[in-house]
Amino acid sequence: MYLQITKDKQIMCTVEDKDHLTEHFKNNDIENPFEYIEITKELKSIIKELNQDIFHYKFIDGKFVESIDESFLELELKNLKEERNLLLQKTDYLLISDYPITAKDLAVVKKYRQALRDFKDKLPRAPKYLKDILA
Repeated sequence: MYLQITKDKQIMCTVEDKDHLTEHFKNNDIENPFEYIEITKELKSIIKELNQDIFHYKFIDGKFVESIDESFLELELKNLKEERNLLLQKTDYLLISDYPITAKDLAVVKKYRQALRDFKDKLPRAPKYLKDILA
């Protein structure tokens, strides 16, 4: 297993067969734009700790260096806001004055909706009361 890394050391993915990829570039007269670093046991444990966040790193001098692309962050934030807006829409009807909801449940809904509006980088977990509604 190998890390596929761009020339500027950005981690692209993990690959099982670097030779197949290298051959593909060669057969198509394309300069291989990647380097391949064999994943040792030590690297495997680091990658496991980083989990999906591995793509936010560069691999420089045998070390993972955090490297977050601003455009990626902007896209991620945009997607979170869209998801947040959808969650707000799914709970709009609960605030209609003649909707049959207890005062306690209404307070839960209002608190959750406010948390959605206030989020910074991670959406709040939905309360149990709303799990089925938001599914």
